[in-house]
Amino acid sequence: MGHKWDKGERVSRHGPYGMTLGADGIHLKTNTDEQAVIVITRKLCEAGLSTRAMTTQLAEQGLYSRAGTVFTPSAILAMVREEGEDGDRSTTDVEAPIGS
Repeated sequence: MGHKWDKGERVSRHGPYGMTLGADGIHLKTNTDEQAVIVITRKLCEAGLSTRAMTTQLAEQGLYSRAGTVFTPSAILAMVREEGEDGDRSTTDVEAPIGS
């Protein structure tokens, strides 16, 4: 599946948050609205907020998941991760604190 990721193709039913499936049904394209949420989430993480506090902050700003629900802690953690140089998703220097 890594070869599909390297070619910018989807590897599951839905693209990762921040990306949407292109018109061809194969390639992923950037979703600018979702990318903005990712940027906000990373800033909240850098400020030292816990995953639950980040969820609350995003909801207070009217920012919800694709399903229209509050983000789960695992979704928050996925958003604070970024793509490494080799194309793998790896954590940055910033680790989201888990907790209340």
